[in-house]
Amino acid sequence: SNADVSILAIGSNTLLASAPLASENYRPKIGENVVQIGCPHGETPPRNMPCAVTAVNKFSGFQNISCSGRPAQGRSGGGLFNARGEVIGICSADAFEEGGLYPSFQELRTMLKEKTNFGYKLLEGSGSR
Repeated sequence: SNADVSILAIGSNTLLASAPLASENYRPKIGENVVQIGCPHGETPPRNMPCAVTAVNKFSGFQNISCSGRPAQGRSGGGLFNARGEVIGICSADAFEEGGLYPSFQELRTMLKEKTNFGYKLLEGSGSR
């Protein structure tokens, strides 16, 4: 994949909060209200940035979602979430004047399936885990 995304495994003896990936049959819609969560300029705690889907697969190379509002530096790696709290993308770049670029959940799903040596279960459906 050409998406600028990495997978990080964290060992823990306690259950960590997580969010599920959107289901395989989910399709983002132009104009859909979504939220990007990240740390602008490295500030903590992470902040919500409401935005809207402006395009799907506008750029070649990997499956992607474009959204309104340019992400501030430091938001890279933050999640893009739909109204059900499902991960639909990961902030990758402020690729263009109008907004941000997010490798889509389909790209993340493919990466996770390829990394079977982790042995982790891919969370499906809606709601937090």
